[in-house]
Amino acid sequence: MKSRGLLLQTLVPCVTLLVFVLLAGCQSVDQKVHYELRVTEAVVEADLPEDGPGTEEIAVRITWSADADGLVGNFSNPADTTAAVLWDEATISFDGGEPVPILSAAPHPNPDLPQPPTIIPRYGQVIVGMLPGDAAEWEWMANRAMGGSWHPTSSLFGLVFDPEQSTSERRQLAETAVGRKMMIELPIHTGSRRLTHIYDLRVTAVEMRPSVR
Repeated sequence: MKSRGLLLQTLVPCVTLLVFVLLAGCQSVDQKVHYELRVTEAVVEADLPEDGPGTEEIAVRITWSADADGLVGNFSNPADTTAAVLWDEATISFDGGEPVPILSAAPHPNPDLPQPPTIIPRYGQVIVGMLPGDAAEWEWMANRAMGGSWHPTSSLFGLVFDPEQSTSERRQLAETAVGRKMMIELPIHTGSRRLTHIYDLRVTAVEMRPSVR
């Protein structure tokens, strides 16, 4: 009986390791395009109050990242009051062109309704994906009562990446975006005060990062 128990104790870890290896082998590792950005920011407040904290003290901080599909903003609220991003008034333009609406990729009830603001709690943090309005389509959830979300119809700079391309070919194509410029305007209410955040984002380099699927 002792030898049988010892055999089972030996086999179980081996079987577990084998299953893990098989599952890992079923995953494919892809290389995804990520753009490195140089960010210049300005925050404008039209009606500065006579008293209270200064604009820079309450302004939401945004850390930007970008890949082939769109933009991601990490919003951090330093103020002792709630902040709200007003998506229906937000715009993005490319290389000095005409601004187009910028869409939040967060789920919401209906594409024909105003986009709900993203609420950032006081001293809180929220991460939101964003898409240019002229390069997005609406997709409903399986249960339409739950709403849906916007998804990209093309890559961020209109580049056409083919799934059959090699990593080096995708990188070479992505590098044609180096030097491209995006200008983003985001109105944000912080408490009762309205601040307009203006960002100049310039692509400085391309990095290929592993993406397991």
